[in-house]
Amino acid sequence: MNDHTQNPPDAAENWQAAWQPMVELVGQDLSDGTVAWGADPIEPGAIHRYLEPLEFDCPLHYDREVARQHGHDDVTAPYTSISTFSLPAQWRPGEPLFISAQRDAQPAYSPLRGARAAVAPPTTAYFATEYSAEDADITLQLHQGSGELQTVTGVDLVRSHSAVREQPYRLSVGLIGAEAMLRLFGEPEANERAFAALARFLDLLDDAPPADTRPALDPLALSFQLKLLWLAGYLPHLTSCVECGAAGVAGLSPRAGGAVCRDHAPGALALSAEGLAGAERLLSAPLADAPAIELTDRARRETLAVVTSSYEEHGGFRLRTLRAG
Repeated sequence: MNDHTQNPPDAAENWQAAWQPMVELVGQDLSDGTVAWGADPIEPGAIHRYLEPLEFDCPLHYDREVARQHGHDDVTAPYTSISTFSLPAQWRPGEPLFISAQRDAQPAYSPLRGARAAVAPPTTAYFATEYSAEDADITLQLHQGSGELQTVTGVDLVRSHSAVREQPYRLSVGLIGAEAMLRLFGEPEANERAFAALARFLDLLDDAPPADTRPALDPLALSFQLKLLWLAGYLPHLTSCVECGAAGVAGLSPRAGGAVCRDHAPGALALSAEGLAGAERLLSAPLADAPAIELTDRARRETLAVVTSSYEEHGGFRLRTLRAG
């Protein structure tokens, strides 16, 4: 790790004193009265997607009647989501975002660059972390230096997943899962749960017999993608109508954020009872149980539609491997 730092020696040695001026500002309004507008209106589907990974069960955020009883016009977004929903657009039509063709080019501007408080102590632009490889298919050789950090000096491949690579059907299913992982979790920040899911998916695929169906409709592939969407916060709400809360579901509206009842179904994707049940079973069951789940061809196709529409609506992409499979 580079030892560049902007911290003066006394601040580095006494971080509590350095941060005390910031502590004393807790509870004070530091805004200048500027109103910040997010890139898009906050609709119920976006709130649903924010709540579900957190299991944030407060009716103010999903029950209109409860919200109105407490003086609100409609359901409210959680306070903790304000910073997310108020971010301006990353890209604006007519303005180039990347002005360099280099592989590691950075955007010309970013809404994530926040302002620093005047009393905040200077900090470095570097960080390091420990990494556990217990779920990985590699063995790392680490060198312990004089400090707390270790240096990777070698890597041994433990499992190559040759059974996946050498069988065409398994390979097609594996490529679907790998591309979904890459598109949904392309940021450099680690996501241990997503990585563990990928490792488990590949382990199961090693021993999975080729199914008598298209790779795109493989139950293991569908289950894995649903779980990745859930981890990414993109999984649509399926248990009731996102528009009115009705229990009867007749279609899927990606723009609204999930399933809709018959009254709100015009323009939505068709979603039958067996398709809805199939998607819910593939999502709730462990990955190891997915291949044994009995699904009709219609249920598989409608589950695939749930997955692909979520990619297109919330991620803005389509998987090439799904079109090929």
